Amino acid sequence: MIGAMYASMVMPCYASANNNTTSAVDDYQIVTTTANDDYNSSDVVILTEEQLIADGERIQDILNTAQMVYIPTTMSEEEIESYCGVSPRVNTVFGDPETKDATAITYDDGSYHFTHFFTVVDGSSVLSEAMTPAPAEDEDEVLANRIESVLRAKESKGPVPVTRAVPGGAVDYGHMRTDVTDSAGRNFGALEYTVWFYQMGKNASGRVFDSVCDAYFSPNSKAQCKAMSVTLGSNLSDHQILGATSDIVSTSKDRTYNLSLSGSLTGLTITASTSWSYNANSQDVSKDFSNAKYKTWKFTPVSSVKGDSWNEVPGIRTGVTGSNKTNLTSVTLNATFKTIYNTILQPKANNSHSFTWS
Repeated sequence: MIGAMYASMVMPCYASANNNTTSAVDDYQIVTTTANDDYNSSDVVILTEEQLIADGERIQDILNTAQMVYIPTTMSEEEIESYCGVSPRVNTVFGDPETKDATAITYDDGSYHFTHFFTVVDGSSVLSEAMTPAPAEDEDEVLANRIESVLRAKESKGPVPVTRAVPGGAVDYGHMRTDVTDSAGRNFGALEYTVWFYQMGKNASGRVFDSVCDAYFSPNSKAQCKAMSVTLGSNLSDHQILGATSDIVSTSKDRTYNLSLSGSLTGLTITASTSWSYNANSQDVSKDFSNAKYKTWKFTPVSSVKGDSWNEVPGIRTGVTGSNKTNLTSVTLNATFKTIYNTILQPKANNSHSFTWS
């Protein structure tokens, strides 16, 4: 789970009856009560924090039929879990974890999915539409955008990688997507990743995990990708990076990278390796492995055109020492997009994901 401190800001206005949502949710019925015994498949159930505390255990029953539960709340993920009794298989984050204002919960294919929303308080011009703070008169539109973003992911069977480059045997994964817009609200594509976790070995000395990040830099037809980077790691004192994919190198033509992770923890010898391959177009590659806690891969396309999507799949091996059973991997994607208006956008996607090996 993601542990974080959240600002104490609540937006109870979303909990009132809302029958005037925009066309984005015309196909869904907004419901603001837990008193129903029979929800419809089109229902989006909006609960207050008070309802979550009093009737949170009903969320599992609600999601047997309803599309989604949406809770305006600053509560941490762990607090929400304690009231509703469910743990997410997948976490999705929109925004800055210091300004959380809502969580949406969906259920699909036997797994729960928590989506956390945050009000953006800085002046960045590269924001997800769903993340944009709105004045009071735009609350319905913000809610509609958020509902649409969650249900669109659910209808597409959730955040799974387009490629099957990553190796099999993953025990869990984390996901994030950030839409790229300018200050005028025009959309130019998205950054998206899925980070996959692998259990490699454990004993009294610690545990060894592999993390493989399937990253996408996807401008639409109104922009081209000029540069991108992926950073993986953790700043926790009991985490050591034992290995990283150093074989991602510059290439003057399309090529296939054949990659693997290896490395052992002091007192814990690991003979197994995680191996995979992926295809890339011609690109210049540089790596910054000087930081003991974070490894960065930087990519510059030799040539790119509007609408070209780029996929990179680096990985790290992490040793977690002592009694800690949880691997925490931070993922950061950075990119430079040039738009048809000759403006430069520098989108970023960043979050931390954890997996506990009990």
